[in-house]
Amino acid sequence: MTGTTSTTSSPEVPRAAVVVGVDGTDSSLHAAEWAAEHADLEGLPLVVVHTVDDTAVEATAWSGVVWVLPTPFERLMATGRLIVEEATDRISRRHPDLAVHPHVVHGDVRRTLVDLSRDASMVVLGSRGRGTVGSAVLGSVGAHVTRHASSPVVITRPGHPGRVHDGVVVLCDGTPTSVPVVARAIEIAAERGLGVTVVRCVPHSALHDEVLAALEDDLAPLRGRAPGVPVHAAVRVGDPADTLAAWPRPPDLVVVGRHPVDSLVRHLTHVNATRVLEHAESPVLVVPQAG
Repeated sequence: MTGTTSTTSSPEVPRAAVVVGVDGTDSSLHAAEWAAEHADLEGLPLVVVHTVDDTAVEATAWSGVVWVLPTPFERLMATGRLIVEEATDRISRRHPDLAVHPHVVHGDVRRTLVDLSRDASMVVLGSRGRGTVGSAVLGSVGAHVTRHASSPVVITRPGHPGRVHDGVVVLCDGTPTSVPVVARAIEIAAERGLGVTVVRCVPHSALHDEVLAALEDDLAPLRGRAPGVPVHAAVRVGDPADTLAAWPRPPDLVVVGRHPVDSLVRHLTHVNATRVLEHAESPVLVVPQAG
């Protein structure tokens, strides 16, 4: 169920919608498919957005009495509509009952996605794969959105057909504000019929038993909320990003919290969302934390 593509500088989108940014690349189409599946599972509308930034386009126009040639900006907007239509067509074939709202937005892509995140339940963006997200994609749009969005943000990966996946893996720093991060991971796992492994990293092995006991205590009430979801506790020695890179099988989803950019806790805790994004081979859900 797809609406008419709107062209605007400030789109009106349904509250709590899943928002996905598309740019015509295979990675963004993969992100759109992931976002559509998630929206369908949660019974939420999907907003498909392509943003056109004309700041680098010369404002030249050729006009005559009978005909008008489009400016470069008009061509970009027309291309944007084609990009959005391709994504929505693919989504509608697989999810015919999903409410899809397509938009072509005139403005800065970073600001657009951050603005939309204020009312969204999630923002989804694509990357070309492990490694590239740290430089080309995450270094610009993805980095800005994951750092400043009000909603959770998912960075998807192209996927690894034929490989065995390993449920949802949560990298948890043990702060009180990490509890909602783990809770959100368990909710998503329940919707998808997956198990959850909650990982806390320590600097040396002498802390293993103490931290594992504390983690089990933290997880006890969360297990009670979703008794059908297997939730495992794990403690690893080393950096969370390196731990993830060495994970034996690619998880279906990696979940990590993100402290506010100016938070002291962000500097004291050693779960760094950007580092995790750079090392992950799986989709990564970055959940904002309160402090």
